[in-house]
Amino acid sequence: MAPAFRRVQPPGHLEEDEVTVYTSGVCTHVGQEDAAAGGGVWYGEDDDRNYAFRVSGDLWSKESGEIAAILHVLQTESSFAPLTLISTLALVIDNLTTNLRRIEAEGHIGLADKDLFRAMVVTLREQERGAAKCLQATREEDGAREAVALARHGAVLLDTGSLVPTIPAPFDLGGAQLSQLTQARAYRGIREGKEPPRRQRTDISLDMTRYTVQGASGRLPTDAVIWRALRSPDIARNIRNFLWKTTHQLQKIGDYWENIPTMEICATCHSCEEVESMDHILFECKGVGQWEVWVLARELWKMKGGDWPDPKRTCDVLAAVLADLRTDHGRKRPGATRLYKIMVTESVFLIWKLRNERVINGVDSETGEHTLRALSALNARLCLDIEMMRGKWGPSRIPKDVVLRTWRNTLKDEANLPEDWTSGISEVLVGIRALERRKGGPLQDQPG
Repeated sequence: MAPAFRRVQPPGHLEEDEVTVYTSGVCTHVGQEDAAAGGGVWYGEDDDRNYAFRVSGDLWSKESGEIAAILHVLQTESSFAPLTLISTLALVIDNLTTNLRRIEAEGHIGLADKDLFRAMVVTLREQERGAAKCLQATREEDGAREAVALARHGAVLLDTGSLVPTIPAPFDLGGAQLSQLTQARAYRGIREGKEPPRRQRTDISLDMTRYTVQGASGRLPTDAVIWRALRSPDIARNIRNFLWKTTHQLQKIGDYWENIPTMEICATCHSCEEVESMDHILFECKGVGQWEVWVLARELWKMKGGDWPDPKRTCDVLAAVLADLRTDHGRKRPGATRLYKIMVTESVFLIWKLRNERVINGVDSETGEHTLRALSALNARLCLDIEMMRGKWGPSRIPKDVVLRTWRNTLKDEANLPEDWTSGISEVLVGIRALERRKGGPLQDQPG
């Protein structure tokens, strides 16, 4: 490989004036399939060099827009003019200055938009400037506001501009220093370099979940956002595992048994004489007890207030982890949203366990026991929330106001409880008036 050389200023070249430029990046619809990043470059009022553009490819973050804007300046301005870059994002400035040595020593592992970032750094190193300064803009600066406005305009453009992030071969020094390489970082670097295999069933589940969310809230989440939501700490760990398998369609039900000789009978639900599927188990089967579990969830939601979203399919369950419930006036309901996630995920996991007890162990619960077990699961989750408020859990601690908002209007004898019922009380339970009225019986008779 040839050695790397900087561009040398020709003899007799006149000293150029300093260039001061504001840069900004904006991303619209963050975390969605229709996300778009834009970059904005502002030199001054009515300056012909002011530029707005859309970032090409799948670089969908405001940082990628900011980096692309800086790279555009480096590629279009003279290599010998002193340059002052004023950025609206502190993270980009920190990575370009304070954190640069560490980032390069770690081989850019874990860095988003690494190719664009490396092209920016290499272009800056390749140039022989008298001086190059990187500053962070304040919100009050006119230049910063103008650059942000240009970036927003660029994000909605169809033209991606002429920006080409290239890295000359002599400057293309990849890899991480062994002294900075830990086992976890090395594993992450290996994973970043490999494209995970695609499964048709997984893609179908993700697409159905994605468009279910779009129908409910107008958002179109990416695969990464869906997987991240399925790992939400609001969901119990064993239920997270169940949802992960459900998304991949890994449960041994239905057509799984149809391809195994002598085991075809296991594919059929013996209560309904239909081929089992996750939709059938969670919402249709007459022998699982799912009806009582869902009726209890609806009764509890009436106490919380608002219309019950009424999930009907497995994709509705997976979409529940991405729920964004709002009032009629568009205000967010964080407490109701969190409770809905908990109720739906706890309910489907209980229905799945009831099905396994009946099919695998041959044990069928008595009438009314399904309701009691569902209520017990919610009470266990309430107790867990109260326990997780304690400071000893550190970063995993749940703030008190989150717990209070989540369970408000769902507690037994809540009118007689103090405003802060999370401490000093030996027992706080989720209460359903209809359940108390029937003394443990089903909340509502199953139709038909």
